[in-house]
Amino acid sequence: MSDERTPATSEHVEQEMHADPHEVELVRKLIAKTNEGKLRWNRSKGGYQASASGVFASFSKAADAPSETWARFYVNTTEGTILNVENRSNRPLEILGGFKRDPLSLALRELFALVTKVGEGAVDRAIKALDSI
Repeated sequence: MSDERTPATSEHVEQEMHADPHEVELVRKLIAKTNEGKLRWNRSKGGYQASASGVFASFSKAADAPSETWARFYVNTTEGTILNVENRSNRPLEILGGFKRDPLSLALRELFALVTKVGEGAVDRAIKALDSI
């Protein structure tokens, strides 16, 4: 049996959310590296982005969404998009159906909460730069 994995695509997003253990592990590693300060998140009007060692992760926001929510999360590498998840946790039928208890959804909620605390915008970086001189 081959261990070759198919990258998660937007088609994956439309399917029922069944957590792939590798995807959950990937998000858990992002949480760990963020907590260790090895992965720095940049805040922009469109969301939060981070990159390290050829891995680019991003939470994008919907234009009309509150700042404490995200619309899509994806991870890219040099091989392309390896994870692409639409945030459907605010939809009533999804909540009733147990979407919020899915391990991947829970891990992404934890990562987003962390990222919103540590993500820096341009003003934050300018303040730190001035503090350091």
